[in-house]
Amino acid sequence: MKKSILKVAVLAMVFGFFISCSKKKEDTTPTNPKVALIIGSDWKVSKYETKVNSDPFIDQYPTIAACTQDDRYVFRSDKSYEYNEGPTKCNAGQPQVIYTSTWSLSADGTKITIDGAESTIELLDDNTLIISGNYYTNPDINYYRTTFVH
Repeated sequence: MKKSILKVAVLAMVFGFFISCSKKKEDTTPTNPKVALIIGSDWKVSKYETKVNSDPFIDQYPTIAACTQDDRYVFRSDKSYEYNEGPTKCNAGQPQVIYTSTWSLSADGTKITIDGAESTIELLDDNTLIISGNYYTNPDINYYRTTFVH
């Protein structure tokens, strides 16, 4: 009896393996031209602006440590991305990849969601990606605008 159960289990595993191997791989070729622009090459922040309520935007980028200013964002066609140290590490003992997560683009290409946070795409071309958005910290509305370049 035990041998019969074992044979059935082994056959089920082998059958399952062949079924899973025979499935067609998902096509990750971007059909949206904006996706192709996003995944084309690494991005780095060149400007990070913030403002509160109706105050003017202030560029926070100059206050970011030089070793962080060259960090890279790598968006992939499988909707994953990584944030990595870029050419200069802040701490030589740290791993190159700082963080990985997911991203997505709205059907009309006007919104990008990174780590579940949706931002508006203000500009996307061969060299520049500008995203913006806001969030609340009672009683204020905080706005951000981030410019990425290749």
